[in-house]
Amino acid sequence: MKHGRRMTVYAAALIGMAACNAADTNDLSAPRSTDVGVTGDLVMGSTGAEVTALHEYLARSGYFPNSSLQRQFPAWRPIVSTPPSQAAVFDANTAAAIRALQQNAGLTETGIVDQATRALLQQPRCGVPDGIAKHDPTEKWDLTNNGRWSKTNLTWSLDNTDNNKIGRREDIEAAITDALASWQAPSGYTFTKFSGGILTDIHIGFASLAAGTNASTTDIANGGDVTLNQKRPWVVGTRNSVLPGQMSMDSVLIHELGHALGLAHSPYSDAIMYPFVDYGWQSKTDLTVDDTTSILQMQSRFIAFDSEDHDIAYSRHPSGSERLWVVGGTATNGNYPIWDLQNKSSWTLHPGAAVRIAVNPLPSGPTPPAPWVVNARGRIFQFNWTTGDWDNLVTDVCATDIAVGEDGSVWIVGCDSVPGGHSIYKLTSPILSLTDGFLNCTQPCFTAIPGGAVRIAVGPVSHEDSSNVPWVTNASNDIFRRNPATGAFVQLPGKGTDIAAAGGIAWSISPPTANTFNTFCNMQVWDEQDPKDVGGSPPPVARKEWLVFRFLAAGATAISVADGRPVVIDNGFNAYWTQDQP
Repeated sequence: MKHGRRMTVYAAALIGMAACNAADTNDLSAPRSTDVGVTGDLVMGSTGAEVTALHEYLARSGYFPNSSLQRQFPAWRPIVSTPPSQAAVFDANTAAAIRALQQNAGLTETGIVDQATRALLQQPRCGVPDGIAKHDPTEKWDLTNNGRWSKTNLTWSLDNTDNNKIGRREDIEAAITDALASWQAPSGYTFTKFSGGILTDIHIGFASLAAGTNASTTDIANGGDVTLNQKRPWVVGTRNSVLPGQMSMDSVLIHELGHALGLAHSPYSDAIMYPFVDYGWQSKTDLTVDDTTSILQMQSRFIAFDSEDHDIAYSRHPSGSERLWVVGGTATNGNYPIWDLQNKSSWTLHPGAAVRIAVNPLPSGPTPPAPWVVNARGRIFQFNWTTGDWDNLVTDVCATDIAVGEDGSVWIVGCDSVPGGHSIYKLTSPILSLTDGFLNCTQPCFTAIPGGAVRIAVGPVSHEDSSNVPWVTNASNDIFRRNPATGAFVQLPGKGTDIAAAGGIAWSISPPTANTFNTFCNMQVWDEQDPKDVGGSPPPVARKEWLVFRFLAAGATAISVADGRPVVIDNGFNAYWTQDQP
């Protein structure tokens, strides 16, 4: 290591569990769902048996009042509070529920049962109803609010496999172990196989469940037990080919165990916590950014891995190669040495010194991305992998901070004083030549962008909008994001001292808040959900907010992010990463 290594671990508590049903039959000869047999578009005014079946589906999925759901899930509330006036008539309440369903499933919100929605209705889904109230209004990912684990080391047991039709015990236990291992890394929980009995936390087994049920998971207060339907045509082992009439046990297990750890459903179809799993789908067992960010935001475990650091930049290649760049150590003339740590192996000291550093967080090329730095005099440099040294960018603009987007765009905060801090610039001129370590632009290198800032990051607007735009904080700790359509900076709610954005996820550090024992800076993840005009009473919630969780250190000064997982420096110059980084 470059410096001394601290292994202090910080952990938060966790909530969770639920039951998952699928809208399909128990008959192994006919696994495909046929209870919502809609053959054509249903629109306002449509009538008949297909509309009746649609209303039944929406009621059991949480979109209309349902006394049975209310008893099973006390925190649940119907998304559309008024049911259709007639069971067989498609009315305005039906349209509102369909728009909400489409929004929750990531479909275009048409309010009619179109082809995409008909396909969705035929897919087996998790039975946790949409509309469960949040455990806490600051949480993005709905929690089931039915209990809380009081420890971080959980035990599990496979109580039965029913019969040989389900699969070999050792294969099923291997699938359980793999599923739990996926959640263990980002959550901070550990899982130990147990022989069973009353001391086991999570019991897993098979039983004959009610029609339409794939699996169920009881709440933590009642044991957090997972039961899979023995009548399903299960196939186990992520390397096995899943045939059209089979269902992946691996996919259902990791989804159910996500519920057991407090997660609800994601609207992103590639996420483990997406509520729909169909027959014939290949095993889906790799956590996405949405899954890892959600479990991090709920239950994070940060480890101090370095000291004497002042700024940090995090880069992760699709191949899995990761590199952390820091400026830190003993200062000389206001500048700090420049180091990098590749794949958590060893530190490399590079020539030069700087105060701020940035790198493409998610590069796609075959070679490592070249980081950029700013020194104490405001001069700008880019690393040259061929020479192993830094090339000075020849420009009249002085910089106090720098950021690089996933598209390779470079933005800086200048040195001149303007309202809010310093001017904002974008590198817009192509570099003409490299001469004796100097990069020469064909025209003035930077274009001034209206606005003022002290810290800057560049990243996509969201999962859906990949436009790389600057996110900035100003001298008053206000947070702004540039609108890719208008070019104007739009103020976001909340306050921040530093900011990072990559992979559709943005994190920031809030100004310190005092309590009786210490002064804290909270880490925040940006939650933006826009249900548009989906109607209903009440409609799905629109949110633009920073979701806060406490970072247990005496303040924080710098943050970076690549694949949804932040790295952070506290004001004691200690650097932290989550348990599974890098």
